[in-house]
Amino acid sequence: MPICMIHGSLLTKDYMGEPAEVAGWGVYDIDDPKPSTVLQTITLRVVSNAECKPRFELYADVGPTQMCVGGVVGQDSCGGDSGGPLMKIEAFDGPPRYFLLGVVSFGSKRCGATTMPGVYTRIADYLHWILANMHE
Repeated sequence: MPICMIHGSLLTKDYMGEPAEVAGWGVYDIDDPKPSTVLQTITLRVVSNAECKPRFELYADVGPTQMCVGGVVGQDSCGGDSGGPLMKIEAFDGPPRYFLLGVVSFGSKRCGATTMPGVYTRIADYLHWILANMHE
């Protein structure tokens, strides 16, 4: 019996412009940079890498195994959220469920204070490696 069932379109879909939810325990006020004591969540829109990549060209290379999300002042993941989930609710042949789209990677040092999107690792590009390295 397979460990999980994966709908093929989830692996190839780009989610551009669609909402996704990020969760984390990171900084929630950049003027008072302490980690949150309560799990924070926010819904942000996926942005095209073509739009995002030039904004980071002086700082980092945004590649095809990454995705950009957000870019709205006051809404962002932040320091301490790295490694946290970027999720999307989808319904395939049953009730809606959360699917992991990405993992928080990096973004602006002034998270939430600018229109810079956050950069996330695209899980679909690593799924075969993840499944091959899972152990019961």
